[in-house]
Amino acid sequence: MKKITLTVMAIMIAVVALQAKPSITSLEEKLARNPKDAKALYELTRIYCEQDSVPQAVESWEKLAELDKKLAADVFLVTKVASYNGIEPFFPQLLTDTMAEFVKISSDGKRIVVQKVTNGRTNVAIMDLNGENYHWITTAGMNDNVEFLSPAFAGSNSSILYLKKMMDGSGMELLYHDLNGGDSEVVFSNVAKYIDFPSWGGNYIAFNYFSPDTKSLEIGLYNRNKGELIELTNNIYAENYPEFSSDGKEIVYVKNPALQEDIYIMNTKGKDIEQVTNWPGSDALPTFGDHNKKIAFISDRNGGGQYDIFIYDRKTKDIFPVTVNPARDITPALSEDGNWLIFESERGDGAKRLYILSLNQPITVDKLLEKMAKIKEERLEEKPE
Repeated sequence: MKKITLTVMAIMIAVVALQAKPSITSLEEKLARNPKDAKALYELTRIYCEQDSVPQAVESWEKLAELDKKLAADVFLVTKVASYNGIEPFFPQLLTDTMAEFVKISSDGKRIVVQKVTNGRTNVAIMDLNGENYHWITTAGMNDNVEFLSPAFAGSNSSILYLKKMMDGSGMELLYHDLNGGDSEVVFSNVAKYIDFPSWGGNYIAFNYFSPDTKSLEIGLYNRNKGELIELTNNIYAENYPEFSSDGKEIVYVKNPALQEDIYIMNTKGKDIEQVTNWPGSDALPTFGDHNKKIAFISDRNGGGQYDIFIYDRKTKDIFPVTVNPARDITPALSEDGNWLIFESERGDGAKRLYILSLNQPITVDKLLEKMAKIKEERLEEKPE
């Protein structure tokens, strides 16, 4: 028995040793012996980027680009280095030239639903992923006592959920609508004075609501089979922005226990199963994509008081920037296949418009080097003689 125990311990130690990351010191010593060791330089650059050691990361990446452009093209590295230089890591394109917000993408990636203000009221509209074939689902006007908001696809590409809000404060309803025709159906009504962010999860619907008991935002579940409302969270601090995974087994959300908004994933019983972020600032509005392997969210971690879009890779645990812009980039929607990201931005004249980008086309090494060289040149010209 003792011999078996020692063997098991030896195996465990060997596994831990294999999984352990090399240290900065060991990598620097390795590079001192062989400055052209691209693999070691790649590992060192990655650590600098993980630690946000900006000058070291940029310098190390430039050296890596000279040695091995393929390693330097790693998405995590190029997006981080681009953000350090204030350069957009991807190439957002304007999707709609009119104000639109709160976008969601259908599971087949062909259509999107949004909320838009028209005739003095917020309404729900649908269009193709490329912004064409646009039409209204609701048509409330200035003289109506209602507005419609927070649309989300409801388990298929041809049905949605959205909220009906009475402008006089008399109540709110969650509606189900078949896009193929027919009247909208009321799922539930007046469960709280405020509800928002409905999300379909098969037998359940998750949503935000204001709890009179805790005096804060909580997450509720509606059991469609039993017609029951379930209090999923119950804390004095806010928990919000719930969204179901596409398989209905997990919910990504934000908790704010100490003026620090971080993102977590819980199961349908309300138990946390994964912490996504741990940032002293604000991480919010998370959404699943790429078959639940990635999470897009907004954060102020780029500094300057701005909000940008980031992606969390659940396998590698990497977090990389998608946008870098002085304007607010918010409410991301990530496609089920992981190819497309749509977001709302106040770029340009400050109006809320939708932008789309392909996550398969990050900035190239050559383009990033070119932009970085131009920035250096401009900074030299700005220096007084």
